[in-house]
Amino acid sequence: MKKVLLFCVLACVAMMTGCGGSGSSGPSPFEGIWTGTWQLVGTAYEGTATVSIEEDGEFNATVINNATPPQSGTVEGVIQNNGHVIADLEFMSMSWSGTGTWELNEDGDIEGTLVSNDEEYTITFSLSPLSIG
Repeated sequence: MKKVLLFCVLACVAMMTGCGGSGSSGPSPFEGIWTGTWQLVGTAYEGTATVSIEEDGEFNATVINNATPPQSGTVEGVIQNNGHVIADLEFMSMSWSGTGTWELNEDGDIEGTLVSNDEEYTITFSLSPLSIG
């Protein structure tokens, strides 16, 4: 009985305090529509991005390269309040999942990276707010 009571107390404490480390309590500080540039590190691939981030951190993005003719792709995922990103990318012949870190810089812009899970690709992003919240 003591073990059951202890388990119930611990479960209640865990629910009240959250799981810790997820960085996802409260509305996302990244919520809004952002626009800017991206670059695939080590290549000539670069272009523009428009990213829509919801209050819960889920986002979708359209990326367009500067090639002629331009090609577009998508990035979908979630950004936690601590800036940790988990996303899936579909672009040209590339299709991969990855993680990264985005942060708000002193100017209120997003700077960050997305690295494929196999660490073959790294994309950098530099985004300014188009509309916040």
